[in-house]
Amino acid sequence: ALPLALEEPGQRPKILAQALRDHDERVQRAALADMRAKTLPESVLPVLVDHLIRSEEQAPDLRLIAVKVLERTRSRMGRRALLDLVDGGKSFFGRRRVAPKSPLVVEALSILWAGWEHDDEVAPVLKAAASSKDDEIRRVVTGENP
Repeated sequence: ALPLALEEPGQRPKILAQALRDHDERVQRAALADMRAKTLPESVLPVLVDHLIRSEEQAPDLRLIAVKVLERTRSRMGRRALLDLVDGGKSFFGRRRVAPKSPLVVEALSILWAGWEHDDEVAPVLKAAASSKDDEIRRVVTGENP
């Protein structure tokens, strides 16, 4: 029913927002798949970020798919959500740290590097990741091969 409803002219953003709020994970996954295949309406971004990406109550793999949807946007809200995921605070000496490694952190870093590498807010986080002791995190933001 969701794929058919998404074809209704002018209704896609509203239907996607409703689907992302749905308690049925299958409906949420269908909405995410649609947004990955097509476009991410800007009006749906707050729901995507608040109900899926920032919600630790959601399944980790569902949150990961939601993060991957952010590859399709260059909005400030999308960038902020990605930065929040990778922010590990600052060290005692004031140096920026990357959050502990997880699939979400790795994916968020990858998207930040690919889309916002030269952004003033993103650059310090990518610099911290580039000096990480973790090989995978370092490779994600430097383009090094394993």
